[in-house]
Amino acid sequence: RRTYLVAPSRPDKRPNLFRFLRRAISNAPRLFVEAIDVGQASFVCIHDGQKSYAYFDAGLPLWFNAKSMPPSPVFFPPHKQAVIVLSHWDYDHYSAIQKFENLGTLRCIAPAGELGPNAGKLAKKMGKRLWALDHGVKITIGPMKLRWATGPVDDRNNRGIIGIVKLPHQK
Repeated sequence: RRTYLVAPSRPDKRPNLFRFLRRAISNAPRLFVEAIDVGQASFVCIHDGQKSYAYFDAGLPLWFNAKSMPPSPVFFPPHKQAVIVLSHWDYDHYSAIQKFENLGTLRCIAPAGELGPNAGKLAKKMGKRLWALDHGVKITIGPMKLRWATGPVDDRNNRGIIGIVKLPHQK
């Protein structure tokens, strides 16, 4: 089994990386956080009712849970500045990026570190669109804050990126 290493992106390259997304989110009249029904997997959208600004995980079920997936998952298409945040590199958290063409072109924030062969291929395909965070790095994009879970270092499910969204008061 081959493993791949995703090196952390350089912090000095980050200052304006999400400026346009921050501006787009701040201009949205309303925001919603919605878990998308994809069956036994993780896929969450932050959207305004028409376009998604961020996807927190974009996964589909593993083969043995495939029957849990609806025939056609429904989610709002991405805003041109949208980003995908992967909590960690498990298939049921990233596989929709490979299946849906409109997700495959987006920028992605994900944990740096060792990856298995499938995740490694995806990371390589993303190239410069992948922003790999080293453990402890914090990012704020408008109402979305990305922080790190404090679980054991060798436990991907409990040591990945956490997304916290504070929606403005809406009428």
